[in-house]
Amino acid sequence: MKRVMSSETHDPRLLRAGPEGLRPTSGRAYRSLLILLTALAACTAKHQEQSLLVAAAASLRDVATELGEAFRRRTGTRVDFNFAGSNVLAQQIVAANQVDAFLSADQRWIDFVADNGRIVAGSSRTILRNRLVVIARKDSELPIQAASDLATCDYQHLVVADPEAVPAGRYSKAWLEQTPHQDGNLWDAVRPRLTPTSDVRATLALVESDPRFVGIVYASDQRTSEQTQVLFEPADDQQPDIEYGAVLIRASDTTSAAGQFLEFLASREAQATFRRHGFGVPE
Repeated sequence: MKRVMSSETHDPRLLRAGPEGLRPTSGRAYRSLLILLTALAACTAKHQEQSLLVAAAASLRDVATELGEAFRRRTGTRVDFNFAGSNVLAQQIVAANQVDAFLSADQRWIDFVADNGRIVAGSSRTILRNRLVVIARKDSELPIQAASDLATCDYQHLVVADPEAVPAGRYSKAWLEQTPHQDGNLWDAVRPRLTPTSDVRATLALVESDPRFVGIVYASDQRTSEQTQVLFEPADDQQPDIEYGAVLIRASDTTSAAGQFLEFLASREAQATFRRHGFGVPE
């Protein structure tokens, strides 16, 4: 005997699961389900697409990565980072405006970006402070305990970030220039043994490679290395004024979310994280 199925039960869209298997459902219920699934898919796609690109000084690599993940958990917005020397990042921003925010180790490079019309007016702020330390590899036995020892001790290279462009190098040069030595200053005395690098993390890596090398880095960077030791730290009245700035970049369709990220960097949670990584925070 031939079985005849109705048009309703023959349409696979109109079947729903139940205890006995597939059962007929109404067209209205199907349409409601379809609308719900479409809305959920749209929300999911929007959530997945929401992300920020932040250009950040190389010395912020560890702490920024941690805070970016904390911001994602709090807001659902992913933060991707491009880490390099602040000078390199500033030039990239001017050449190709692809980032949402810029975290610089030197106000000078924020000014450079601003002069080229790439920032959101009024968005610049100071977020961090830092200090210089003189370091060597942990197994080094170099007898360096004071600034004057850099001119007399028998080490091979004094490694610093490029003093003509990279903030860590410029701060190092400023400190050495203001430190008297004989009839001149310490910068002139150590310059023959100077080895510049692309950024402060490259300086750290080079010092880790050889116990005959001495380096000048930020205190926060040295804390990331288990292979180095602090030989000495310049006194408070000898430290250059090291301040990190943050700014929003113009022509971004995610400016609002980027602004929220900069606000998050000023939160108590973020400041506690900065301190834990060896940074100072503004009062």
